[in-house]
Amino acid sequence: MTPEELSTLHHKCFLQPRPWSPNEFRQLLGSCFLVERSNAFLLGRFIFDDAEILTLAVSPSERRKGVASLLVKEFLLKAKEQGIRRVTLEVAEDNLPALTLYNSFPFIKIGRREGYYKSINKQNNVAALVLSCDLPLTNQ
Repeated sequence: MTPEELSTLHHKCFLQPRPWSPNEFRQLLGSCFLVERSNAFLLGRFIFDDAEILTLAVSPSERRKGVASLLVKEFLLKAKEQGIRRVTLEVAEDNLPALTLYNSFPFIKIGRREGYYKSINKQNNVAALVLSCDLPLTNQ
């Protein structure tokens, strides 16, 4: 997917706090790992023996078909192959579909960031839950 396609899909999936622009995706793609399917993607990065899921977007028409789960599985597999020991992410505490997804994997809550996601009106900011998943070491 091009930065423009990623941004367009991100806009379909996220209204708050703010969808990412093509330029933001262009900058991230140089240092991140992209897992993509038709109408869906996961963007993450590997930093030494840690990884972070930055965003996951699935077109509304493709939701509840297991696509997000496949993206996460592929990212975790690639992370394990790269010798990653831990994967972290932030998720809005009111995003129940995402929490259900991550709870189907061995992610656990390790923190909470109050008001992390800014609302458009700046009155109903949402906390982020910080989740972590430890990966087994591979023989390399």
